[in-house]
Amino acid sequence: MKKLIMAATICIATLTIVPAHADEEVDQLNDYLALAEQYIDLAKRPEAAVFFAVEGIVEIHEARGEMAKATELLTSMLEKFPEKSAERNIIRFQLRDLHAEMGDANAALAQLQSVIEDNR
Repeated sequence: MKKLIMAATICIATLTIVPAHADEEVDQLNDYLALAEQYIDLAKRPEAAVFFAVEGIVEIHEARGEMAKATELLTSMLEKFPEKSAERNIIRFQLRDLHAEMGDANAALAQLQSVIEDNR
């Protein structure tokens, strides 16, 4: 009986010992979940949703080497938003970056001028 109790005690003690890295993994998972919740809350805001969409469009077209196609899509998106909107500003700043990357400084500058004019 003593041996059985001792064996059970050892088993219980062994099961309750958690490797040190397991605590770190739990902390990382909790951090990830908290970040995911913040991301979801942020994405519910219209301007944030546009930002994420614009970033995705640019990232995909950059990977394909289709910078001109990305600028076409973003330019067509401008028509969907009224002047003086955060969404238009987001799109125009991304267009500025694309034009600058493609070496078209005049078009990049024109986007910045449009931001200023849209927000007067």
